[in-house]
Amino acid sequence: MTNVFDFTLLSHLATLEFAKPEDIGGDLGHTYSEDLRIRLRENLGNDVTGATFLHELIHLIEGMLSLKFEEHEIDGLAIGLYSFLKENQGLAEALFWNRHTLEEEEEDGNQLDEPIVGEYCSWAGVPHNVSPYRRDLHGIEPTLKCRR
Repeated sequence: MTNVFDFTLLSHLATLEFAKPEDIGGDLGHTYSEDLRIRLRENLGNDVTGATFLHELIHLIEGMLSLKFEEHEIDGLAIGLYSFLKENQGLAEALFWNRHTLEEEEEDGNQLDEPIVGEYCSWAGVPHNVSPYRRDLHGIEPTLKCRR
């Protein structure tokens, strides 16, 4: 085993391990729900590693929440989530991690990725183009800043 990482999931400590193929039966990955552990084959490319991690993470969530998915459903969810995260890094960052408003970024002189603009500001309920760079992460209701 080369690398071991701890992470939290649903407020529980879990482990991600990278292992040699023979140590996980030649699979790309395996989930051990009983001890909240994921093992991935080492030395895979970034895309395969990312998609496989999400696949195994969904298995882990499935076990923790007593859900029942078919394997093809887990494959579809993992591929869809991976595609979203890869193709929309700016939006994902704004939704999950970015605590700065667009104006603060401009004042700081930081460059933003090209914004992803939609037709409707669904969270705020205002039909204007949406800037995904603003979200109130501290409030109860999530909001997006709508461009007029």
